[in-house]
Amino acid sequence: MEGISDQLRTVALPVEIGSGEGLREAAYRACWWNSFPQTKVILSLAECTSVRKLSALAGCDSRVDLHSVARVLGIGMRENALHLGQRPREYTSRDFVAFFGHRVRRGHISSARRVAPRALARSATLKAIWSLKPLPLDPVSREFLLHRCPSCDAMLGWDYACDSWICDQCTSDLRNVPEHIYEPGDDKALDFVSFLLDPESANRKISLSSGTELSNESEGDLFQLAVRIAQTCQRVEFSRHETSIKPHHLERAGRAVLDWPRGFMELVDETIAKSSNSGELGWFKCKPLRRLQFDPTLSVTIRSRIKALLDCARRTEAVRHRDLAPLKTPETAATEEPSRLKHPRAALLKLIKERGGKGVDAWAASWHRETTMTAFRDVYDVRRFSETIGLPVPEVWRLYQSGWAPELASAITGLGRNPDFKIKGGLTTNLAEAVRPGMGRGALSLVSSRFALDPSLDGSWSSILQAILDGRLEVWRGSRSKRGLIAELFVNDFRCLRSVIGGEAPNAEVRNVPISHSEVSMIIDRTRSVAANIIRAGLMPGVSTIGKFAELRKSWVFSFELNTLAAIACRPIATLYRKLQNAEIKRTTSGDVTFWQRDQAISYLGLHSV
Repeated sequence: MEGISDQLRTVALPVEIGSGEGLREAAYRACWWNSFPQTKVILSLAECTSVRKLSALAGCDSRVDLHSVARVLGIGMRENALHLGQRPREYTSRDFVAFFGHRVRRGHISSARRVAPRALARSATLKAIWSLKPLPLDPVSREFLLHRCPSCDAMLGWDYACDSWICDQCTSDLRNVPEHIYEPGDDKALDFVSFLLDPESANRKISLSSGTELSNESEGDLFQLAVRIAQTCQRVEFSRHETSIKPHHLERAGRAVLDWPRGFMELVDETIAKSSNSGELGWFKCKPLRRLQFDPTLSVTIRSRIKALLDCARRTEAVRHRDLAPLKTPETAATEEPSRLKHPRAALLKLIKERGGKGVDAWAASWHRETTMTAFRDVYDVRRFSETIGLPVPEVWRLYQSGWAPELASAITGLGRNPDFKIKGGLTTNLAEAVRPGMGRGALSLVSSRFALDPSLDGSWSSILQAILDGRLEVWRGSRSKRGLIAELFVNDFRCLRSVIGGEAPNAEVRNVPISHSEVSMIIDRTRSVAANIIRAGLMPGVSTIGKFAELRKSWVFSFELNTLAAIACRPIATLYRKLQNAEIKRTTSGDVTFWQRDQAISYLGLHSV
């Protein structure tokens, strides 16, 4: 082929790409018109380097080779670009190719020649949409597609040029095949999937409802979502492996996408895996559609949407069935420890798995609290709000229940009815507006002051924040803290703060749930390393909770706590450690943290009145 001019490389009878045709279909027709016995002649004239057979041209992602083939066929650049579309901007890997400008998996492009016999009887044009293996039907006529000759059972190929309705192996006329039409039960759902990528069905496409969260997804990504839903449903129904998707599963998938998110979640609940001999299936495996959140062939945004739906469903399931507490005897219930903090999702799945029937009342109540708090902690927006505001998740739960965290309302679904919110907008915005300019005289950290004045940790941050927003407690803002907004606030009206803290009854809902090292650091207004040393001291046996921390403080007081009490009393102590050491006050240490015997230390320093 070397030395042949570009003019001689163009076929004698040029073709135009017909309606619904792709470049592969046009090249196949050109070979027949120009009496080329084998279709690879076109590829040789185009000097293609990425494909050797015409069957592979539809999955070719070399724009150079595609334009070379178009030039050989006599197709102009403008017409070529119009029919082939532009290359999708985002390719996760070579697993995806362009199909009329859409992002489609390479494996969805059939290497066989797929035909609709009766459609070919009306028009000899091969349709590019027939090449998509997930579609078993012609989108318009709903006729089942053939990829094997009914006479010789040979695969219909692209290697030898012939009429589109002829078997290239036995020359049988495929137009004589009896008509096989599918009658759908949900026309709209099937049409939605079938017309998504059809280049000649632009006027027939079914649009998603306005306002749906999937409206911003590309048609290629929506097609892949529908295909994966249909494939998953089919694998649950048929134990044997099916190479093609049954049309009624495409209908189910189309309806799930059209009615998103309700339709998808209903299909998730309906599609249940068959029981396994190896034992009980896990939360994800028992309903296989849940595993789509990990499917790498779906777009990142669609996977994140599925994950958000399933996260909400998991929390709702845990809380809705919390009356089914694990069965415990009175003896085990009395000695039962709260579970250690795990990854929120793992903790929630464990609670769902362990639920049984009605148990001991005291244990069941504790289990209900743990379930609710675990589900609450599982919400990403809750954890982010906890870090931003600077309060432990159990305290955030109290804030939300008291109506002081309206920004969490949309994120918390399925955990009960929303409370009556007491503020408009977000809590952080309202707090920022309540902050006084400058810095008050003798002001101390609000968190440190609250910790020092409330050894039982019964005081509610809801009451403190209400006092701030009401104007009863003045606050100022200091330098930025890594422990959140509350850690940046300063206060000098300690009498008001003490009155707000005092008189509150202990709240078992938050006192007996596990807390992390980070949450302990938020409570004491110190670094995580200090919090870790407090926990490692062994004075809080078992799992750390706010209640156990309060019990520890009945006997012990920290050096930084004593310094705060002295500052509140306007009697700062320069050498506190040396004074207490010289007085032989009982102490213990853990890392860089010193615990002093509370009554002895406070009595010696004269801080009882604070």
